[in-house]
Amino acid sequence: MSIAISRLSNWDEVRIFLAVAKHGSFIQAALELGTTQTTVGRRILELEERLGSKLLHRHGHGVRLTKRGMELAERAMAMASTAQQIERFLVSRDQSLDGTVNSNAALTIYLVQNPGQIIFRSANYKQL
Repeated sequence: MSIAISRLSNWDEVRIFLAVAKHGSFIQAALELGTTQTTVGRRILELEERLGSKLLHRHGHGVRLTKRGMELAERAMAMASTAQQIERFLVSRDQSLDGTVNSNAALTIYLVQNPGQIIFRSANYKQL
């Protein structure tokens, strides 16, 4: 049985679910996410209702994943990995230097007074 993408309203729900799966605890997940235990519990209940499936067995010492929860966790970890790859890609693209450098008197004076800055930059950005 596959989970319809339309039933997952946003990535935040998956992130919350992964934190609970990782820690086995709403409290620890809330601490990691910077929110409250109540919010985590409510969001997990909403996710379970929307998916029409129990994802967690709740017990006195925390939670344990159901079979369905384990299946979702496996796929959600792949999503998290892909999201991290996308973020690294975007950050690396934002930090690359490309284009023409126009110099003015202030920049020229700065570079003359701080020659190490241009050397440092050129070592990191081979395009200079």
